Amino acid sequence: MNEVNSSRCSQSSPQTLAGRAVLLEIGARSGLLDPLLSQKEVFVTEVADHSGVEESFVSGYYAALVHAGLAELLRKSSNGPSYYSSSPELHDSINEVSYMVWGLVSCAPLISNPVAFSKNLTSAAETYVRNGEHVARTSKWMGERDWYPHAEAAILSCSPKKIVDLGSGTCGLLIRCLRKLPNAYGVGIDVNKDACIKAQSIIKDAGLAKRLSVLEAPIENLVQNPAPLIGADVVHAGFVFHDLMPDEEQTLDALLSTIRENTPRGMLVVVDAVPYAQNPEERAFSAAFTFLHKHFMGLKFLTEEGWKEKLGAAGYGQIDVGRLGASGGRIFSAKSC
Repeated sequence: MNEVNSSRCSQSSPQTLAGRAVLLEIGARSGLLDPLLSQKEVFVTEVADHSGVEESFVSGYYAALVHAGLAELLRKSSNGPSYYSSSPELHDSINEVSYMVWGLVSCAPLISNPVAFSKNLTSAAETYVRNGEHVARTSKWMGERDWYPHAEAAILSCSPKKIVDLGSGTCGLLIRCLRKLPNAYGVGIDVNKDACIKAQSIIKDAGLAKRLSVLEAPIENLVQNPAPLIGADVVHAGFVFHDLMPDEEQTLDALLSTIRENTPRGMLVVVDAVPYAQNPEERAFSAAFTFLHKHFMGLKFLTEEGWKEKLGAAGYGQIDVGRLGASGGRIFSAKSC
């Protein structure tokens, strides 16, 4: 019996993932997780003062993380409160639980009301709204390991001087790239006001205010005002183009053509999902991801061939396709010739 229980409670077991997901969600919502991710060591009293969370709660939370293998106790101060640091497993655990948290928490308003969505998608979507901040955060958790590195590698491959990121969020990808390209600068474009405000703060703290600017606007506006694109060596679009499908497909076509026309020697990097990926290790999450987007969000994913045709129609002659770590995710690197 003990051997069976030991096997069932391995590092990747459902029990382990569920327990870590609960703890990480609590930490993210209370402001207690970020200090562990951004600092080499955290002091309980300082975290409590900064977050507004009671010190006993903070101390208990970090102790729970230690027990779960996600943090390490460095030392105790003379008056009681302790110093903690992240464990080597923390970042891997965040990535592992991100899919569960995105599906069951970010998408909770959707999956809790399937009958309403089946009867009237438009009305249900207006009634049962997801928390945009939570969606952005869990998407970032997934992306940190499973698609940002792929996009970053594609961007860095051509040593760009100017990078434009469509749907840039808090500009995490641009910051990663600019830190490795000291002579480059970037432009982030996002429709979410809160994300842009937060991005400005993060950019300032990163010391990149002179090299990275943020524009709050829908990416569709570039069709009429392509000025931010001019001179770009790379334009990146991460999981944003499918938001225009199928209702605004003509706008997407016009946007792709606008990007190519205004960056004739540049590269377009599109990161997006394909529908119902067939590889065995991708099928389960891809099925859920595709079904949610089609029947709960009214969105359409293009197949690999569909993306090749659409990019080709926009004037791109060289199109390379790669897989991401995220199930069903693909990266398309397109050049005019």
